Amino acid sequence: MKIHFPLVLAMASAFTLSTLSALAHCASGIVVDEQGQVFFVHSRMGVAKIEAEGTLTYIHRTTGGHFMCLDATGNFSRQYPRLFQKLTPDDVKPGMIFADGGAPLAVGEDGNLYYGSGYPGGDDLAPGGLTVTRLSPDGKRTLFSPDLKATLARMNEAVTGLAAGSEGLLYVACPNAILKVKMDGTVATLVQPVVVPDCDSDIASTNHAAFYHPPYLRGLAVTSDGIVYAAVAGCRCVIKVAADGMVSTVLKAERPWSPNGIAVRDGAIYVLEYKQLPNVPGKPEEWQPRVRKMATDGQVTTLATLTPKPSKSE
Repeated sequence: MKIHFPLVLAMASAFTLSTLSALAHCASGIVVDEQGQVFFVHSRMGVAKIEAEGTLTYIHRTTGGHFMCLDATGNFSRQYPRLFQKLTPDDVKPGMIFADGGAPLAVGEDGNLYYGSGYPGGDDLAPGGLTVTRLSPDGKRTLFSPDLKATLARMNEAVTGLAAGSEGLLYVACPNAILKVKMDGTVATLVQPVVVPDCDSDIASTNHAAFYHPPYLRGLAVTSDGIVYAAVAGCRCVIKVAADGMVSTVLKAERPWSPNGIAVRDGAIYVLEYKQLPNVPGKPEEWQPRVRKMATDGQVTTLATLTPKPSKSE
């Protein structure tokens, strides 16, 4: 499936810093609902939906956009999530929450929204990547875990992905680590460093800051039994991390594709990939996404491949 879509302008995000930083890398947002419909963020275009029979449409248009998550509990079904957008109507469960800037986000088992926050010299509660903020449905924001910020700084890591796990755990993806945070803010390391077998390296050697360094994990998903899957943009692959921290590669992408986002539903793995170096700014209108699905039997299917915005000569 290869389709041209016109670029539709939308209101810019109020959070200029987050929006500008988001332009340095492709979108990571992908979720799958109980009906098997796949929703993903197409950078600079909007949020697209792939229905179970394969039809692709857009449900939201924007020139920003980066992350999204499902609100399975429905705690935000009648509330507007401060700082973010709700893409589903009132009372719809699960709901869908969209970040027009660059902050990873996830709704925990407790019904609160957690998002990456803090940036150098800025407010710890503003969308960013130095720690995590808890946002309740009534709009109250609190720093989730003071220990997390200190741990990330000590490790020279940052928040690049979030996923809610069972037993109240929040999983945090970093470029070279995966952390587990309990609801009381206690931080534990699941794996660090992340050694990826047969890594097909795709990280620019000139950019190894806290937000961007090998192997550069981004999207994160967790199963009900605590198995973690992560999109490793810098190695062009998806890894599986067992409860004991053992890492194995379960899916690879051929050049020039790089996995950026991941979702798990009924044992199947859904991956959002982009034709773009993961930490090098480019022309956003040329960023090309595709979505692949790996079934429980290991069979891989490409659900959609979108071409860049066509030029005037086409």
